[in-house]
Amino acid sequence: MIRAFVHPIADPQFMPSQSEIGLAEADLSIAQAEHNISRVEALLPLLAESGYPTREVEGHLELLTQALLHLQAQRRSIVEALEEEAAPIPLRAEPGDTRGIAERFGHRLRFQP
Repeated sequence: MIRAFVHPIADPQFMPSQSEIGLAEADLSIAQAEHNISRVEALLPLLAESGYPTREVEGHLELLTQALLHLQAQRRSIVEALEEEAAPIPLRAEPGDTRGIAERFGHRLRFQP
């Protein structure tokens, strides 16, 4: 699935940090990889109908999909680490507050996993 993405540098009022630029570039690469995998998957039935073996291509697609999922998980971990760095340390825990950092401080984030 390709997500709509507007690069933050396009906004002249916004000065992105190095981490935000890196995340934006990662988002673009992930979206392109998702798109490319989908396009190759769509070609598999045509190749099979034409008599070409597809088992090897399917194996490569599976490996690429697993690598993509791993990269997406790494991206989420990076965002979580950045959130923890940016979040102020609470002086005391609020009783009954079971929300995570993203829920409590998400209004400050520009990128969501």
